[in-house]
Order: sequence, then structure tokens, then C-alpha cells
Amino acid sequence: MQSLLNKYFNIWALFLPITSFVLSPSVPGTTPGLVMGIASIGYLFFLFLLPKYRFAYERMENGGFFRDLANFCLIFIGLVAAAQLSLSFAIDNGAHLSLEKLNLVSTENVSSLILRSSLYTQSFYLVAAVVLAVFVKNFYVPSWNRYILWGAILLSAYGLYEFVYYLTFHANGDFLSNRIFNAGDEEDAHAGSLFQRMTLFGIEFMRLKSLTGEPSMYAFTMLPLWIYSIHLRKPKIQIFLLLSLILTFSTTAFVGILLYFVLRILFFRLKDRYMQVTISVFVIATPFLFGYLATLYNSVIGKKDQTYSGMERQSLMDTHMEFFNQLPLFNKLFGIGFGYVRSADLLSTFLCNVGIIGTSLFTLLFLVPLLRLKNDYENIGIKCILIVIYTTAMISVSEFAYLTVWLFVGLAYAKARKTKPFAS
Repeated sequence: MQSLLNKYFNIWALFLPITSFVLSPSVPGTTPGLVMGIASIGYLFFLFLLPKYRFAYERMENGGFFRDLANFCLIFIGLVAAAQLSLSFAIDNGAHLSLEKLNLVSTENVSSLILRSSLYTQSFYLVAAVVLAVFVKNFYVPSWNRYILWGAILLSAYGLYEFVYYLTFHANGDFLSNRIFNAGDEEDAHAGSLFQRMTLFGIEFMRLKSLTGEPSMYAFTMLPLWIYSIHLRKPKIQIFLLLSLILTFSTTAFVGILLYFVLRILFFRLKDRYMQVTISVFVIATPFLFGYLATLYNSVIGKKDQTYSGMERQSLMDTHMEFFNQLPLFNKLFGIGFGYVRSADLLSTFLCNVGIIGTSLFTLLFLVPLLRLKNDYENIGIKCILIVIYTTAMISVSEFAYLTVWLFVGLAYAKARKTKPFAS
């Protein structure tokens, strides 16, 4: 059976990072990765029913795919029910809950509070993503690493193609992105891939985004893959992925890279050869490139709070945190409903949607493997990945269902679990 699971994942891994290409343009959730996530449930169920594999699943040491998925669904349904009940109680007790100032995911009337449509659509995305984590936790084998990196290389290569195409022809070369949001409403419909440019050193660049929709999302997707390539000791691949990260000119990318270097120093001290080389190159190059580095810093990070994008993000965060602070007690604990709002960061998004308890459970999901994993080189990389994902998401990214996030959550638990794959 393991060979069949390997073949399925090897194909899946190539599509995991892609979010701006969908099988049906009018249905945003039909990215190949999400569709394969849902399809994997049926695929596994079919395998376990075959006489040849009927008892293989029972020989697994700890539970299994369906048990883990069922446990998640029970917890998630409990949180959703608690949020809806808390919302109903708040309304019955005369609490004034106005959604007018919030950035709502669905387009129905703001007066509609109970069971908004986005609860179902966003839950679908989450379940499809969690399926990946559970799949990896239960069936991961080291041979999958090659295909994980191939998926990263393909994504980076397409992004670099777009970058070079714009430099050459001054036009958008993206011919694959077809995702459309709010396709049912012509006035609100918009493309799921943003074409963003910036001028640096007198040259107009296209900010690299590849098939992830926008530069910050590419950075969020690629950061864990770049770190993983380092800890798999793939120097050529890590340089290639790092170049693509830099060309996003995204604050998320630079914050994530810097955070990884800080974590690496904390884990390995300055005895680490990788950091010795990195620091040496930086110290030697800085006097010659100071003007360029200063310009890059001011363009990407230094004046971020003065740009329209930066001010809009800060305004969103402030608005949603203010809304959360005014909620009744039970809504502070359980939120107003999963998938209702989307702020500029995951912290204020989760606090509004799933409350303190939901946010704490999400945090615990990342914390447990950090405490359980041993400190060998590859596991330290996974720890760094979890910290970078969690930190960048909480401060600058509101997406919770990006598959690379759940890939490494599943991988962390697979490593912590130390379960050998069952016999084929």
C-alpha cells in the first residue's frame, strides 16, 4: 500500500504550493492541491476496502488517518457550534454586534450573523488542508522530500520566468493563473492573482509572485520550503529558492529570512559554519553595496508604514482588534464564527472568528512538535519552519489554509511520532 500512497503524494506535492490556478475558474476552492486533498479521503477509503490491504491499516501503531481526521472534525465542529451558540445568546441578550466596519469574507448582508455562507466555504478549505497534514503525519517517508522540493522548484521557476518576461517585454507573462473571487457578482469579481510592480535603482520590476496570487503569499509559501532545502543540505536548490524570495520585494520574505537567521544562531550559536559564511559575506559586501542595501531597505521595509498598503493593513488590524475587545465574554472565548472575517493578519482574524480558545488550539498545534522533536539537523529545520510560519502568519498573513503550512505541520508530527510506514 505504501507504494500507492507514495505515487499519490508525489503528484500531489507538485501542486501543493499553487493557489492562483484552479480547475474551475468560477470556483476558487478548486486548486489542484485542495481537490487532491479531498480526493485523498476517497482514495484511502478505497485502498483500505481492498482485500489485499484490508488489515494493513489495523497494524499501524497509533490510530491512523481516519481517526486523526475524525478527531479534528469533532473538535472543529465543537468550536463552530460554541461560536454560533455564543453568538445567538449575545443577540438574545441584546448585545449590539455590528459587522459593518469589518472585512467580511462573504457578501451577504451585514445583518446576517448566524451561519453565514463563508462558514461553509472557509471550512471546506480548512478541512482540505488538514487532510494533507493528517496524510503526511500517518504516511510520510523520506523519499517524499524529493517531490516536495520539485514542487518548490517548479513554483520558483515559473515566478522567475514571469520576472524575466516583464523585464524583457514590459508585460505580464502569467498565462496560467485563472482564479476568480466573487465570480457570481460581476461588480465585486476580481482576479485571484495580483500584478504588482515597483521601481528600484531606476528600473521597474515586477514583484515575483508565481502561482500564489501575490508577492507576500509567495513569500509565505516559499519560506518554509527554502528553510527545508537548507536542512536537507541542498545548496543549489536553497540558493535558487532564496533568489526567488528576494525578488518578491516583500516584507514578509525579508522578515522571515531574518527570523530564520536569528533562530539558527539561537540553535547553533556562532559555531555554525552556515552562519559564519553568511555573516562574513554580509560584512565584506556591505561597504561596497551599502547604498543599494539602504535603498532596498527603505523601499521594502523602512517606509512600509507610510505606504497605502501599509496603512491599510494597520487599519484592518486595529479595526478587528477593537471589534474583538468589545465582544461579550463567550464570543471572546469562541469568536463570532469561523471564516466570517479576514483581517490583514492571522492573529486578529482568528480572535474574531474562533476566539481565544480557537487561537490557543492553533498555537498548541505548533507548540507540541517544538517540544517533542529531537534536535538533529533536519528536525531543527522543521522547528524553525514552524516558528517562521506561525510568526509571519500572526503578524502579516491572514491565510490559514495554504497547503505548505499544513504540509510541515504534518511533517513535524510525523517526525515526532517516529512511526514506520506499514508494509506494502
